[in-house]
Amino acid sequence: MKFSEYIRDKLLYICILIILITIISLLLILTNTHMLMIIFIPTVFILFNFCFLLHDYVTRKTFYDELNNMLNNLQEKYYITEIINSPTFLEGNILCDILYEVDKSMIENINNIKINKNDFKEYIELWCHEIKIPIATIDMIINNNSNDITLLIKDELDRIDNYVEQSLFYARSDYVDKDYIICQTSIIDVVNNVLRKNKKELINKKIKVELINLDVMVNSDSKWLEFIINQIVINSIKYFNKKKKVITFAVVHNKNNISLSITDNGCGIKPEDIDLVFNKGFTGNIGRKYTKSTGIGLYLCKKLCNKLNHEIELESVYNEYTKVCIIFPISSMVSNITNM
Repeated sequence: MKFSEYIRDKLLYICILIILITIISLLLILTNTHMLMIIFIPTVFILFNFCFLLHDYVTRKTFYDELNNMLNNLQEKYYITEIINSPTFLEGNILCDILYEVDKSMIENINNIKINKNDFKEYIELWCHEIKIPIATIDMIINNNSNDITLLIKDELDRIDNYVEQSLFYARSDYVDKDYIICQTSIIDVVNNVLRKNKKELINKKIKVELINLDVMVNSDSKWLEFIINQIVINSIKYFNKKKKVITFAVVHNKNNISLSITDNGCGIKPEDIDLVFNKGFTGNIGRKYTKSTGIGLYLCKKLCNKLNHEIELESVYNEYTKVCIIFPISSMVSNITNM
């Protein structure tokens, strides 16, 4: 609060004060009061009011400056009413009471939203688990009645199963820290599990897979890491546009980390889209051209990597290749399997 702003706010009071002093001075002159008293009385009156205004300004400025500093230092600003000191002037107390009621109402609404959100997530998880039963049943029926039509149905069923799994991991992504076990995880085992899941698509589309130096152990959660790699592989399979198709998995040992790269020679990503691919719901030009993408897969990969203390990076050249790297810090790395 600036003093000039305070004076503007008190302008009406000051004008009334000036008028009052003028009237008093005139009355003193009309009653033939001694000149010393005519000067003394208005001067004392002015000094008294000036001291009052100065004290009032300092009190208010101290309170509001402290309030602003607390707000700037608080991450959760709605906790301001828990730490603010009670002011010594009436308007400040009224403001604090209003803030308290507003914060109380907001916190109650936030708690209700959190409860509803958790209930919805629990329902989604339950639904995902329940829907897997009929999916497995249909898959069994197809396997027992294999023909050209049922094989086409199985392809679509596998796609549905992937979307269900994506929904389940999305619902759990906000509390990965409560649903993961960090332990020594074999990259080659995780990659092989992903390849088995996508075996049919890889064979049908004649995609060659290359594995380079994958016999490495890292500290991670195998279930979540498998989901991350699977989403990357599914994206690679979706966007191939060449006759010779190759997906390469390679591990590189760096000074401070281990990097698992997944590279495909597909359609690539346009330069203007590269910085946006990890954004929620972003599909880009390629996603709209090749298939109806949800824009959730890479977003989930980024979110889960952050939760697991892994890094994920992407580089691409349009119409040439796309390379996604999952980076494990050196502290998360264990020696090569062969040395264990």
